[in-house]
Amino acid sequence: MIPVLNMELFKPFLIWINFAIISNLILNLYLLIKKQWQSITRIIAIAIDIIGVGIFAKLMMTPGFWNFSAIDSVLKDESIALSTVLDLSLNITLAVVVIIVAFDIFGHLRVLMKTRSR
Repeated sequence: MIPVLNMELFKPFLIWINFAIISNLILNLYLLIKKQWQSITRIIAIAIDIIGVGIFAKLMMTPGFWNFSAIDSVLKDESIALSTVLDLSLNITLAVVVIIVAFDIFGHLRVLMKTRSR
């Protein structure tokens, strides 16, 4: 087992991660019961999405959170620095998550603007 997460830096984020997951679960249960979106549920969904991306971005950008040096020391014979590739892939993952959430938020905002213009 090769540890790549700094658990001391991860522990403070657990409460916020749990908050985002539980909030999303409660919202989805409410939507299952009501069987339709409302303006307030769309606003709550947007807020949960923004909080989730904020938590994810903060985790990705926290210095010392990811420790890939142990992987490099195990794979000394590899020609590329695996830590550099993993760091780049995390940045690409963050960009993809931001784009996907932005499309979701845009969809909610578009529906909200249509309902307000009526």
